[in-house]
Amino acid sequence: MANKDYKAFIVEGEVREPQIIDNISKIFFAHKNYKVITLPAGENIYMLWKQLKEDDFDTDVIEVLRESNAVFSER
Repeated sequence: MANKDYKAFIVEGEVREPQIIDNISKIFFAHKNYKVITLPAGENIYMLWKQLKEDDFDTDVIEVLRESNAVFSER
């Protein structure tokens, strides 16, 4: 998988949105060399934005999501 690019979608919900992204990926990214990852924002997108703003947007979004989402932090 070293040859693949990764596309990350940050979504609010943990059930419906990943299903939607999965369907979109099957249509638009099926013939591409992309690995699509869906990351739930935990509580909501605005709380994620607020936390990033407090850090002057100088943080790794993936790490912020890992800290705020117990399911994602186990990966």
